[in-house]
Amino acid sequence: LAHQAPAALSAMTRVVQPALRRDPSMFLSRLPEILRLSLAGIDSNDQNKTIRTLIFYRNLSSWIPIGGRPEDWALVLPKEATTEAGITTKGGTIHIGENISEYLIRPTQSKEYADALKRLPESSLLYRETQDGDLPETSLLVEEAASALSDWSLAFLDRVYALLSASGEREKAGKFGSGVASRHSSADVQQARNFSRVMKECLVQVFSSMDAETHKLAVRSVAKFLEDETLPFASKDAAALCIAASGARVVEKDDGQKVSTSPG
Repeated sequence: LAHQAPAALSAMTRVVQPALRRDPSMFLSRLPEILRLSLAGIDSNDQNKTIRTLIFYRNLSSWIPIGGRPEDWALVLPKEATTEAGITTKGGTIHIGENISEYLIRPTQSKEYADALKRLPESSLLYRETQDGDLPETSLLVEEAASALSDWSLAFLDRVYALLSASGEREKAGKFGSGVASRHSSADVQQARNFSRVMKECLVQVFSSMDAETHKLAVRSVAKFLEDETLPFASKDAAALCIAASGARVVEKDDGQKVSTSPG
C-alpha cells in the first residue's frame, strides 16, 4: 500500500486542525503512532511522498508545540479560557463564532453515533479501544504527546540529514555525468525548487515550535552533522537547515544584549 501513502499524508494534513477542535484527546492519543509511522515518508527515492510528509509536519508543528510542559499547550487543552483580548479558546482552536463548533459536532454526541462507533472494525480510523469516559486525562495525554514530539524531532532531523546526503550524491552524479540522463527539464527544476521551498518552510516551523530544551538538543545535532559532513552539492538545502536552526531563537544575555542561537 506504499502508493497510497502520499494521499494518506495529504488527508492527515487536512484533519489536524479539525481533530484538535473536535476532540484533542482522540488526536493526542494517536499522535505518537502517527509520528512513528510517518517518518518513513521522508524518502530520498520518492520526492512526491517526501514533500507530502514535510507539508504534514509543517502543518502539525504550526498547531501544536514540540516538547514543553502541559501549560505550554494552552490552545490544545479542552479547558475553556478567555485571553486578555476577550478571545475564548477551547478544544484546540479559537472560536470566532457563536456555538459554531458545538453545532457541527452535535450529531456526534448522540447515542446512535456512539453505537455506530462500537460496531466499526479495528482497522477503521474512527475505531476507539476505549470509550470517551475511559480515555486518560488530557494533561496526561499532553505529557505523552510532548515527550513523543521531542523524540520525534531528533529522528526527523536524522531523516533530513540522510535526505541532504542523498540529494548531494545525486546532484554530484548528474553534474559530472554526460548524455541525456544528466540533463534537467524545466519540470525537474520547478519540482526541485518546490521541494527546497517546502523543506525550508517545514524546518523553520519545526524549529520555531520547539521548547527550549528540545531546541538545544536539535541545534547540537545540526552542528554535529555539519561538522561531520561536507555537502557542496546540496548547499542550498543545507543553508536552509542552518537558517532554521539559528533563526528560531533570540536569547538575551546578562548584559541585555540579544543574540541568535546560531551554533557558529
